Amino acid sequence: MTRFLSYPELLNEKASDLKFEREQLLMKQRRLTEALTPLLSVLDAETFRNQLVELSEIIEEAQPEEMQRLMRLLIKQIEWHPDGKHR
Repeated sequence: MTRFLSYPELLNEKASDLKFEREQLLMKQRRLTEALTPLLSVLDAETFRNQLVELSEIIEEAQPEEMQRLMRLLIKQIEWHPDGKHR
């Protein structure tokens, strides 16, 4: 026989589900924050921005073959490591 929950019981169950979901999201937020913290301390945003501006100026003038070569060089120079020692 199926037992139907009363309105307060339904609300309590929903509140419990939401509390569990909130805890899961907070744990996920902490893990993401921990993963991003090394990036924020290593990456100088102003220098990176300036380099991207210079690159965009070079790309505007580059021929297709030069652009392809530049992109390969750029990709070879970006290395992401889980330990936070990015190059």
